[in-house]
Formats: sequence, structure tokens, C-alpha cells
Amino acid sequence: MAGKFIPPADIKIVLRKSTVLTKLVVVTAIALSIAALLTVHGAIRAANRSTEALRQQAIALEQEQTRLEQYEQEKGTLQEILRIAQEKLGLTLPDSILIQPK
Repeated sequence: MAGKFIPPADIKIVLRKSTVLTKLVVVTAIALSIAALLTVHGAIRAANRSTEALRQQAIALEQEQTRLEQYEQEKGTLQEILRIAQEKLGLTLPDSILIQPK
């Protein structure tokens, strides 16, 4: 009979009623355990919210990095120089036809 405990014949297990103090200690321990579990649960939820916020921030930073890398590649091109001259400085090419509103 593997796994089954059979006490020796000369040992008797006697269960007796617990005292009020023992019951109070057990109830207090259970209550404190529940309070600790609730605290841990709250901390886990807060950590999950923080993790999600950090994920969103990481996505935004990756998008910004992609935009900046693209800008870095384009900043010396003729097209980018023309765009800056037109948008920021108001310049146009000499052969451009300007239409002015009335």
C-alpha cells in the first residue's frame, strides 16, 4: 500500500475541541491573509495599468523614432530643401506661376 499512511498501533490520534483563543487566532490569520491578498491584487492591477501605459508610450516613441529617421534621410535632399524654402521661407522656383486670389 504505497502512499497510504497507517499509524502504528501504539499511537492514538486524539482530536479535542479547540479553545476560543485558538479559534480567534485562526480567524485573525484568515482575515489578515484576505487583507494581504486584496492588497496584492490591487498592486497587480496598478502594475498592469502602468505596464499598458508604458507599452503605449513605447509605441509612440517608436513611431517618433521612425519619423525622425525618415527626416534624417530626407533632410539633405533637393526635395526637402525645396519644401523648406516654399513652406517656411515663402520662396518659389523662378519658373513657377503664382496665382493670387482677388
